[in-house]
Amino acid sequence: MSDTKYADAVARIRALENGLFSSAQIEQLLSVKSYEGALRFLTEHGWGDADTPLSAEAILTREKAKSWETVRDLLKGDDAILAVLSYGDLYHNLKAAIKDAAAPGSHGNVYFDDCEVDGAQALKESPSAFERWCDNQLIETIKPQKYNPFTAGPLVAYVLAKENEIKTVRIILTARLNGLEEEQIRERIREMYV
Repeated sequence: MSDTKYADAVARIRALENGLFSSAQIEQLLSVKSYEGALRFLTEHGWGDADTPLSAEAILTREKAKSWETVRDLLKGDDAILAVLSYGDLYHNLKAAIKDAAAPGSHGNVYFDDCEVDGAQALKESPSAFERWCDNQLIETIKPQKYNPFTAGPLVAYVLAKENEIKTVRIILTARLNGLEEEQIRERIREMYV
């Protein structure tokens, strides 16, 4: 296998990364006070397509589909490496089942002895804080892929970064729809890849 097999695909991903939301753009979205205004903000920033209805679910679903279509196209049929990314959905279902089964405040002893777990404090705060901590750890783990020009790593990192971005936007939209205060929303915001 050539060391430059993914060079063209990575170059295209680098260009697409410039379109990912930065923390500043997430702050701009957060400053939009209405749900409808937030949807308009997204469409003005290229989310969805011309024929995508102005609804959160339609826009977010289309944005996820666009990122997957792009990466699959760049891999030119060599997309078996993306199969591992379906584990995220499986993991989500597992987390949902655990949260559903666990009574609030009674997590039991779920840690190994003599093993430091940085997320333990987040878990003590709330399941939501722990989930945010996990997502932020994932973003920190994939950030070095921004400097990797010759492997499929940047393509996988782009998909993960885009899904993190979509999750953050979903949190903001849901919070706006439900009238949450800005501080309550801010506690749930994830770190961005760019």
